[in-house]
Amino acid sequence: MTAFFNMPETPTPETQPAPAETPKPAPFHKRHKRALLIACAVCVVIALIAVLFFRTELMAVLHWGGQRLRDIVDAVRKAGPVPFFAAYAILPALGVPISLFNLTVAPTFAPQIGLGWVIVLSAISMALNQALSYWLARYALRPIIEKLVTKLGYTLPAIPRDEHFTAAILLRVVPGAPYVVQSYMLGLAKVHFVPYMIASFVGQFGWALAIILATNSASNILQGGSFKIAFVAIVLIVLLVIGTRLVRKYYTKKAALKNANDGNQQ
Repeated sequence: MTAFFNMPETPTPETQPAPAETPKPAPFHKRHKRALLIACAVCVVIALIAVLFFRTELMAVLHWGGQRLRDIVDAVRKAGPVPFFAAYAILPALGVPISLFNLTVAPTFAPQIGLGWVIVLSAISMALNQALSYWLARYALRPIIEKLVTKLGYTLPAIPRDEHFTAAILLRVVPGAPYVVQSYMLGLAKVHFVPYMIASFVGQFGWALAIILATNSASNILQGGSFKIAFVAIVLIVLLVIGTRLVRKYYTKKAALKNANDGNQQ
């Protein structure tokens, strides 16, 4: 009888240990860190050799490119700031890369209206563009897209109200989707207008300002100007890189903790 009671119990599904999860492999850049560093060093060496051997040809190409850029700047400058900033406020919502405006606005109009007004008008144009993108996605296009998606048997995502700001921040600071696609995704997901605008403007105009300062300083340096604005642009870019990394890390960790808590409650 003693042996009977000491017999090991047959494991049941409830008492069986859960199978251990297969560990996920490390990211590619960590698994091949040494190879990537060697590849980068080889590319730098090849670039330096190309510059040494083809210096004359490269200078000719740069001169040609600079002349074409000056022609474009002159043509836009003759049209005036009103059409330019109107296009800045409208065209990126229709798919035109906003970087085209950020790269050309300072060299084109800073000599006419001053760098301060260029920054102010660029900020207003970007804010208007973000509002227009939101209206198109949230009200003009969503009913049409929703009907199409419903016919296909799917539903558009709706982000919970307490996660609107987090979703907007993550989408704006994580590299990947183009600027206009980000705007449309947030509008289609019914993110509220205020968190959308705050996250969009803060997340995007900092980089636009850095580009405006950098291009203005490059134009001034070519004409014998000082490096003060260039230094400010470099410092701003460094701060943006650090800030973006910290914000991304914070909100990614916050989302992971929330998902883990939701999984434990189920």
